[in-house]
Amino acid sequence: MITIAAIGLIANLLSATVLSERMLNLNVKAAFLHVVGDALSSVGVVAAGIIMFFTRLYLIDSIVSIMVGAVIVFGTGKMLREVLNILLEGTPRGISLGEVVQTIKSIEGVVDVHDVHVLSITSYMHYLGAHLVVGRNELGRIHEILNEVKRALAERYRIDHSTLQIEAEGYKEVGEVHDTNV
Repeated sequence: MITIAAIGLIANLLSATVLSERMLNLNVKAAFLHVVGDALSSVGVVAAGIIMFFTRLYLIDSIVSIMVGAVIVFGTGKMLREVLNILLEGTPRGISLGEVVQTIKSIEGVVDVHDVHVLSITSYMHYLGAHLVVGRNELGRIHEILNEVKRALAERYRIDHSTLQIEAEGYKEVGEVHDTNV
């Protein structure tokens, strides 16, 4: 039992090393977690086997199995949260919408920004959709402003894909409620 577990441990450690160099997406991360879980199981089997051989304490097998299972469930829970955040189009971890809005507003020519949505297309590709309000005097610089916004998003937040709707200052969108007292 110890010999087979040791061989499995070596194979799993080699696999984990190869996968750790390619952890770009969730599929590879999940495969990596699986291999690490298998390696941890092999360590548990080796340890439990040695303890049982020398002490005849067979309960250690159950204790080690429960510990290994708990570690695997914890790792799977973290992966599940990340997957659910992507599927539910949640804001990626580590990105603050407030900071993104302030970054966009800090760009010369941008008066305001609204309807901001940031989500992940995959674990390593983020997307932003927003409406930019540009000052009337800046309409001739729209391409420059767009490129500045996109550059800032890519550099600061790794957001390389965006859809930005330009609105001139004072623009009233169809369906907006207008003040009848004016």
